Amino acid sequence: MSDPDPRSPAMLEAAQRHTDAAVTHVTGSHYAGEHWIACYAVLLLA
Repeated sequence: MSDPDPRSPAMLEAAQRHTDAAVTHVTGSHYAGEHWIACYAVLLLA
């Protein structure tokens, strides 16, 4: 088995920061915000 990529921790941290910043903006009164963005958020969190 090879060594893990040394860039992985930085990439995972960046992904978590993006998730934390974006998930709060999923709800709203517009169809795109209430439906499509929420669908992508579920995929992100799954």
